[in-house]
Amino acid sequence: MSRLPRMLMVGEWHWPWYEAACAGALLREGWEVRPLSWSRYVRQPQAVLAPPQYRSRWLRLQNRLQAGPALRAFNREIIAVAASWRPEVVWFYNCMPVFPATLERLRKVIPACTLVQYANDDPFSAWRINPWRHLLAGIPLHDIHFAFRHANLDQYRQRGARRVALLRSYYIAEENFPESLAAADGRFCSDVAFVGHFEEDGRFEAMAQLYRAKLRVNLFGLGWEAALLRQPRPQGMPESCVPVYGAEYRKAICGAKIALCFLSHLNHDTYTTRNFEIPAMGTFLLSAYSDDLSTLFQEGVEAEFFRDPGELLDKTLFYLRHEAARTRVAAAGRARVLRDGHEVADRMRQALAVIASRPATAASTSARPLP
Repeated sequence: MSRLPRMLMVGEWHWPWYEAACAGALLREGWEVRPLSWSRYVRQPQAVLAPPQYRSRWLRLQNRLQAGPALRAFNREIIAVAASWRPEVVWFYNCMPVFPATLERLRKVIPACTLVQYANDDPFSAWRINPWRHLLAGIPLHDIHFAFRHANLDQYRQRGARRVALLRSYYIAEENFPESLAAADGRFCSDVAFVGHFEEDGRFEAMAQLYRAKLRVNLFGLGWEAALLRQPRPQGMPESCVPVYGAEYRKAICGAKIALCFLSHLNHDTYTTRNFEIPAMGTFLLSAYSDDLSTLFQEGVEAEFFRDPGELLDKTLFYLRHEAARTRVAAAGRARVLRDGHEVADRMRQALAVIASRPATAASTSARPLP
């Protein structure tokens, strides 16, 4: 009796909408998926949807520097598990601490295996201490790189990638769906909401003007307190913000008449996961503009875009006054993401098609020692 094809998925394995969501979709496609987490080598075991905590300052430093005995032990486990379990695919999901020597050894112990790498953060961003240096050094050693954004396609190729394919992020049907809020969930009801981190890209001023316009604004996410230390807080803006996950994230989006989306400059994003999640939940999407996004949604029909804080405020006020137009755009946006296939299962089928079409790879003849 033939066994199911096997995939070893190596990553953080903490937030359920990353590796676990992909693994669930792959299981439904007939794959056996085995998890392997680097996080447990340096962090405390804890509940899902709680920010991870390091077990010690020494382990935190090792993770920051991407070096040390804990990470060497993790790399040894990758080789041992792959050698004994014999997967057809090893998928490295947003995984920084994988040494190039580990990839070379994998090629020797399982020469027919396909080595796949996917990073939703941008490994080519400028960093003072580059946490992605192992990934960058190992680019020629993978069989396939799935790029999150168009700009990364050529960046991988320029560093010697064998094969590169675009693999966008996704929404998760079981998590990102329209929900009517109960009376007890009143704190999630708002005119406009943003769920996301602070970044020095103008988003503080964009949010501040909404508070100054006396709108009901919900703001959830990390890093906003640091911004408040450097500039005055408009009336109504909270002194501190907390992130929301899971069901609370869905309520924060579904409870808003308008949900905002900013694009990370640090990650050079031209779209982000929320561009799919917000329409999937049936909420009106008002997003920072990019040429890329204009190919995914028709402006003014399936979503709205802003190019500066003034346009953000103008469109927010317009659509708050025109409920029928807002409802029509939200419905069209939801229909578009469902029709175009942006769910996690769609993404995994796309990835599997690329993996299935790659030529066989010959075994490497030598391998360097682990650092």
